[in-house]
Amino acid sequence: TFGKTALNPVTIGKTNKEVTYSASEINIPVEGMFSIPESAGNATYSVTNSTGEGTFDEQTNKLTVTKCGTFTVTVNTAATDTHAAATASATLTVNKATVTITAKDQSIYVGADIPTLSGTDFYTVTGLLGGDTLTTQPTLAYQQNGSAATPVNTATGTYDIVPSGASAGDNYNITYVNGTLTIGHQITYVAEVPADCTTAGVKAHWKDESDNLYS
Repeated sequence: TFGKTALNPVTIGKTNKEVTYSASEINIPVEGMFSIPESAGNATYSVTNSTGEGTFDEQTNKLTVTKCGTFTVTVNTAATDTHAAATASATLTVNKATVTITAKDQSIYVGADIPTLSGTDFYTVTGLLGGDTLTTQPTLAYQQNGSAATPVNTATGTYDIVPSGASAGDNYNITYVNGTLTIGHQITYVAEVPADCTTAGVKAHWKDESDNLYS
């Protein structure tokens, strides 16, 4: 009677993978995370949600991410006539994408109405993927030197326009870029210089106007 020959072991190489949620990283292939020797049997893959959430397609071996986080990816190879079954696991990390909300600069003349900052016309949003939208719209407020401020339209000056409080769900981090409200003087230009007005007279007139504006 002859003893059964032991099957040769199979060593599977593995590499943890880290990506950022993007248009190309919503459906993520997992096969490239492993190096499987040709001597190994057929390979099957599986994915276990950890802090992330997603759906794994066993036909395409791709993970469709619905919530960024970490996933455990496992490969199992079947035994052959000469080689044993084997298994290996690696970690897939899908980081959140970044959405940037930028307050639009505003400009008015002294005496004009202060912009209300209410509504989507006062900011822009970049970084959302596909049909994703903000789940909470930002609020915009005026500040000076880092503190809340109410703009005064009777004098020239500048105020920061500060966005905050937005959300885009589990797959995004939010960053903000401030805008600026500028309140300035309105200057009326002479449409036509009278024929009897000298160059020296024009210069003297506008010097007086300038002195009045900025004194």
